[in-house]
Amino acid sequence: MFLSVLLVGLSCQRSGRFNTRALPFLIQEDCKCDKKKSNESMGSIQCGTISLQYTKGIQAHSGPLTETEKFALAFKGKYHTVFFEKLHIDEKLYKMFIDSVDIIQVIPFAESTSKPFIPCTACNYMAELEFRKRSFSYPFFTTQDSEIQEDDFSIKIDDEFQRKFYVTHDGLGSGIYFKHTNKKKQDQNLSIEVQNVCDTAMVRKVLNSISYPQK
Repeated sequence: MFLSVLLVGLSCQRSGRFNTRALPFLIQEDCKCDKKKSNESMGSIQCGTISLQYTKGIQAHSGPLTETEKFALAFKGKYHTVFFEKLHIDEKLYKMFIDSVDIIQVIPFAESTSKPFIPCTACNYMAELEFRKRSFSYPFFTTQDSEIQEDDFSIKIDDEFQRKFYVTHDGLGSGIYFKHTNKKKQDQNLSIEVQNVCDTAMVRKVLNSISYPQK
């Protein structure tokens, strides 16, 4: 394990000294990166036959969107207007409050037992929101199919980060995404994605070996 980490550190540093901080994360596998094209913010890594691309910061790719993540984007785009109007909040304050609304989950309308925040007979989904310590059930309609077509998909919270793990049927486009739970620290987000078709068992092994942030 030590040798694997050492290989990543040595191949990405500029000097001949061992430096695990050359990358913003650790991979417990035999990997090398292109030190001329790689830095703390972005770069390429080769782990055997698996080619990886990593990006740190607000530009990090979030991977396939869940229904909750899609609604969060739509809420900032259009739904927030109806929400704040219903609460009689001045339009000038929308931008101030929009990040204070937490999207808890999105479920099919038929599965919700809560009273809709606004009437909607055609709505097929319900978004559970929290704002100023109050809960709201926001109904909406969508015809979009789920983006999650991966063979392996999971989301969990590790310390300060939400960890999204996804593996496709042929490896290409698989990845791992770390999103900071603090909305003010999105510059610490990190995505690492597979750039080629490869063995999915090895993809799982490599992605599961990634540690971020470094301990």
